Amino acid sequence: MIKYIFIFLILASNLLNSQIRIDSAFGKIGQSTEMAITISPELLEQNINIEGQFTLSNPTVFFPDSVTTLAIGLECSLTRLNEFDYEFAVSGALSGDLTDSLNIFIVGELLAGYDSVCVLHFEYIKVGSNTLSDLSGIVVSESIGTPLPYVRRSVLSLNYPNPIFAGESTEWAYKIDLPSQVRFIIYDLNGKVYKDIDLGIVPAGAHKFELHTNPTFAAGAYLIHFISPSASNKRMFMVIK
Repeated sequence: MIKYIFIFLILASNLLNSQIRIDSAFGKIGQSTEMAITISPELLEQNINIEGQFTLSNPTVFFPDSVTTLAIGLECSLTRLNEFDYEFAVSGALSGDLTDSLNIFIVGELLAGYDSVCVLHFEYIKVGSNTLSDLSGIVVSESIGTPLPYVRRSVLSLNYPNPIFAGESTEWAYKIDLPSQVRFIIYDLNGKVYKDIDLGIVPAGAHKFELHTNPTFAAGAYLIHFISPSASNKRMFMVIK
């Protein structure tokens, strides 16, 4: 009896997985592409509630920025959990014929990474009460002629003012080309961590990071380490009394 139940569960899982299709996506570096997820009408209801999670095998190739659909009446969202992991959701009242499949698209930018292939492994896709797992799709990037230096960049300026007196403040300008996790670590010359500041996800563009010192801040040379997924930069600065 247990044997037959096990076989039934396998067949049911295979049937569900056959009712969802994930297409490969192709495009040129620096341009946008989209991965289509097609859900068969057998899984659909008038009130749509779809959610899922996927992991990027290579975030230097593909940077997802949104989820969209052409279906009227549905709202889509994409949440970046970290450099590799994302969650998405599609919900609302479906307007149209339930005999048609529903297409949703994961949209993103192709980057000049150290490879040209990124696999999106879907931990799960939940459609109503049906949960599908172990699905995947492939994104392939192609350079236009000789690869140009379209690379994710981050830049950290020298601080101003420098040096500073203990009790004063100084600031650095930094720039990132895509939303990224940003972290600053400040060391003294003995390698001891003075501060470790995780700013979380910072929007693309130019920003400022300000360090406030107190009057008892020890004089000497310090190192600030700027860390983002695309680069790591270090700068020296001085505190005097």
